[in-house]
Parts: sequence; structure tokens; C-alpha cells
Amino acid sequence: MSATATQADRLATIYAQVTGGKELPDDLAAEALKQETQPDDAPLPELHLMVYGEEKMLADLRANLTAAVTSDGSLYYFEITCSSDATAHAFMAALVDKSKERTWEARGEIFGPKWKNLELPTGFHIRDTRMAIQGWHSGSIHHVAALAKDADLIIADNDDVLWRKIRERCTCPTMVHWGEAMMPTIKSSGILMDAETWGIGDETKAYIFAPDAQDLFDRIVSDHVLEFGLK
Repeated sequence: MSATATQADRLATIYAQVTGGKELPDDLAAEALKQETQPDDAPLPELHLMVYGEEKMLADLRANLTAAVTSDGSLYYFEITCSSDATAHAFMAALVDKSKERTWEARGEIFGPKWKNLELPTGFHIRDTRMAIQGWHSGSIHHVAALAKDADLIIADNDDVLWRKIRERCTCPTMVHWGEAMMPTIKSSGILMDAETWGIGDETKAYIFAPDAQDLFDRIVSDHVLEFGLK
């Protein structure tokens, strides 16, 4: 099934599977279209996972997003809350098991009111905290956090922290005090791709290292040394 399929498309496919090929009734199709847009009073963004087997959907799951970092249609970091063990385990399994076709989408806040299709990197560091809630019907809530393993993600709340983290990642030797002079050039050079964030603080910025970041950084350092020397 196409990753760009709408809610109505997915429901029509499932309906045909279970009814022997019948078309989706108009009232159900209209309801599915209504679900495409998140209600204005929704408290949190949502993450939607669909897992497919051979010609059928195996899982259709949603969870509230409490934090996210996304750039250029890819989701590099996220936190979700799940009210059941099964849902939490299914989300985590989908991040690890690559044998099934999966589609991911999100809506609300930085993703916009309608479902937005997302790409996820190949591997994740995953942490799951199961919290006991007295009086909650299932007895617990899962908080799942996932960070892409191969993503050059940098999170910083000021230029000093950003400069330190860039120096840690790049191999070209630099001096600590060069940051003040070099950061404006670095920010405009294309080394860092801006990322959108949700739930990690208004003052905190996220960036993704560009594929050619090392080469660009080497050139900036070379130009700086030619102009100012090793001061």
C-alpha cells in the first residue's frame, strides 16, 4: 500500500479485504476523511504507525507525541506515551523489525493539522519507562523515547554549546576561542540543516549535520587560519 494513501484509502482497502471486494460505503468514507485533520482542541501531536503483511494490514496504532525532532521529512528523535503494554511494544518492535512494510505519519503542532508522512532512519536507541499510575484503568503508562543511531543530530541552547559539539564531531583541529568569529560563517555555510522541534524547550535548537559537513568545516577553518593565523 502506498505510503501516501489517505485514511479513506486505507480503510477502503481493509474493507475490501474483509468483505470480499465490496466498496467502502459513502458514510464510512466521509468519516475517514474527517479523521484526516486533527481537531483544534487536541492536546498533543499524534504519531501513527501502520504495519503491513502480504495484502493486509497487521497493525494500525496511534500514540501521543510528547517530544520530537524532525528535518526534511525525517523523524530523528521522538517520545511517545502509550496506555497499554501491547501498543508500546508494537511501536518499539516496528523500530527494530525491518521484515514488514511500515508507514509512519504524524499530525499536530510542527507537523500541521493533517497527517504528514515521515521517513525514519534505519536504527534507533530505544528507552522505555513503564510508570505505575494509581487508579489508571490499565495500571501503568509507557513513556517510549527513540533516538536515531546514525543521525548527526546536534541539540544546543546557545552558540557556545553548538560550537563545542561541532568541534567534537569534526576532525579538523581548532581553538576553543575561534567559535565567536567562526559561528556566523558556519551557520550560513550549509553545514547545519535546521530541524523542527516539539517538546524539548523553546530556547533549545536542533540541527542535522549535512552530508558534506566535514569538508565545509575544513574549508572554513582553512580560511580562518589564512586570515587570522593561529591566534
